[in-house]
Formats: sequence, C-alpha cells, structure tokens
Amino acid sequence: MKIYCFGNEYIKNDKLAKELGDNLKIPNIEFIKCDKIEQILEEKGIICIMDVVKGLKKPTIITNIDMLKNRSTISCHDFDLQFFLKLMKGLDKINEVIIIGLPMN
Repeated sequence: MKIYCFGNEYIKNDKLAKELGDNLKIPNIEFIKCDKIEQILEEKGIICIMDVVKGLKKPTIITNIDMLKNRSTISCHDFDLQFFLKLMKGLDKINEVIIIGLPMN
C-alpha cells in the first residue's frame, strides 16, 4: 500500500504529513513524499493521502472528498490538492480517495 504525503516542508503548519511519512515505519506501507499532484495522476483504484487539513481538532479519516470545503480560485496558485482530487473524481480518473487528515497544530 502507498500513502502519498503532501505538504510544504517550509511552512510550519503544513509540513506534518511529510515529517510523519519520513519517520513512520509500517510493514507493507510505503510513504511517498509528494511535491506535485502529478505524482498521483497515474494511480488507479484507491488513492490514500496524508495531509494537513485546516479546521481539524484531531486526526480524521476522510473518505468523501465532496465534504472538503471549496475555496475560491483566483490564480493558478489557488489550485490545491482538494481541487484536483475533485476534478479527478469528476473525470472518473479515481474511484476512491482516503485522506488521513491531520490537524494544523
């Protein structure tokens, strides 16, 4: 099983998933640090992601990406992971997404 770890290691509140991916050692699970959404575009079936989610009080498993809050997209910088996951689902490129949501703090 692969778990794709997203975040920005230069931003304190956004680097936790990548740090955990570096430090967790679980048999039969490969933690992959992701810098670009393109790293998951070729995946088929279930995609498992670990990322920081704003507003969470405790770690949470999210299986319905439609529950993720849409943000306004004003520039290319505003296209984030949740946008691309919803786009991929809408294009039938992915079947299921499991997000291990981590609180920002």
